[in-house]
Amino acid sequence: MNIKYVVLSCDKNLDSRIQPARKTWISELSSEESYVFLTDELHDSDCFPYNDHRYHEKLNYNNVSLKYVKFFKEYNHTVGTNYFFLDDDTFPIFPTVRQSFVTSDYPSISGFMLQLNYPTIAWGNAVHLPVMYPSGGRGFFMNESCFTAIQGCVRFFQNQSPVSSFTDVTVGMWLKSFGIPVQLFHNTDMMGEPPQDKIDKICKNKTYHRVVGEDFFKIQKRVKNEAVCYYKI
Repeated sequence: MNIKYVVLSCDKNLDSRIQPARKTWISELSSEESYVFLTDELHDSDCFPYNDHRYHEKLNYNNVSLKYVKFFKEYNHTVGTNYFFLDDDTFPIFPTVRQSFVTSDYPSISGFMLQLNYPTIAWGNAVHLPVMYPSGGRGFFMNESCFTAIQGCVRFFQNQSPVSSFTDVTVGMWLKSFGIPVQLFHNTDMMGEPPQDKIDKICKNKTYHRVVGEDFFKIQKRVKNEAVCYYKI
């Protein structure tokens, strides 16, 4: 299965997250997998930058969803590609991520997403939104049918597309406001806790979140030590 890993990042994390990710889990991608970093500026060929001559607004945490808007508007989708969205401080654990997509019955469904959160979100002043949305930073999988449906709507509605301060909620708002018929699956074991010192059972998780710097290398070493569960498909 062809999977594109779409990593939400920013320029200040170039050394602490992007470089370690390139040297660890990204180096383990199979020939059917690829990746792209959603960054502020173009630093390398694997970056999809937000800022260029057409975009003058300075990004911050509250409008980071604009990176998703630009990605869906302008990214050239390749037929047969599915997508895994995650933050730059998330470490996907192979092969559990791949196995979830390849061996499950989900790909037989026209449009689907894996790893959903609860239908409301509370943040700051306890703002509640009646919308199902995918769990953002720790990763969610979107099959090709779902991606192309969202991309078509975002391109058609342009600046009228709803945007939240949160990228995951923004995706949920698109699904609801555009009326996209998508099957949503809540799969709690797709997220792992921050590694710290508790990574002895690491291959049972699909991702680890809040990973920075040397943690990338610690997790990779632990995964490789558990050779029985570390293989490619």
